[in-house]
Amino acid sequence: MADEAWMGEKRLDDVVAGGATEQVRQVFGGTSFWEKAVPGGSGSWTFDREQIEAVIGKWEALLEDVQEDRALLNGLMGTVVHPSEDDPSKKFVNLVWDGLGSLSESNTSMLVYIDNFLGKLRDARDRIAKAEARNEEPFQAATASTER
Repeated sequence: MADEAWMGEKRLDDVVAGGATEQVRQVFGGTSFWEKAVPGGSGSWTFDREQIEAVIGKWEALLEDVQEDRALLNGLMGTVVHPSEDDPSKKFVNLVWDGLGSLSESNTSMLVYIDNFLGKLRDARDRIAKAEARNEEPFQAATASTER
């Protein structure tokens, strides 16, 4: 008998009229399941200007570190020379140059990525500042009119 209650068909008006919705509310309270399960909603993030500034600062510090690595790599690539003209020495130095070349390519890729990401963060920061300014205008106008 208990299984029959679950197997019964629901009509659209049962669901819309609150049959299933009411049952969910009885279990989870007045808020929807998703509001309980995911406080603050899903699929959206919010940041304030200070948070983005802090993140930008961390990425700028990382950019400086990667640029320092670039300088070290360039210095290393200029100092690696063949200790002698024999084949084993040449092969070894060529392998070192290949490795340094790979590190250089990786470093360049990181520099490009960080620079692009910083651009996006700065753009987001600027958009937040513009949105905050637009949102403050009505309140400033209202405050100004009440102060007269």
